[in-house]
Amino acid sequence: SAVVGLHCMGFFAGYVVPKLGLGFGEKTSRTIAIETGMQNSALAVVLARSIGAPSIASLPGALSATAHSCLGSILAAYWRGV
Repeated sequence: SAVVGLHCMGFFAGYVVPKLGLGFGEKTSRTIAIETGMQNSALAVVLARSIGAPSIASLPGALSATAHSCLGSILAAYWRGV
């Protein structure tokens, strides 16, 4: 799905750019990856609600928040075991 792809690209870019492009260490690159992959879903919900949109307009942001929470937790658990 697009939501999962979006967050996976964020995790990937958040790791590769600092690690390979900027020369940061492993711990910093992992931290940036988690922070980059888990962005803006709550903002989407707040914006939809603040402009008076129908409740269903908040659904994509809520699904995105659920996806990034699950993906981020899986990635953090994986990295903890590595």
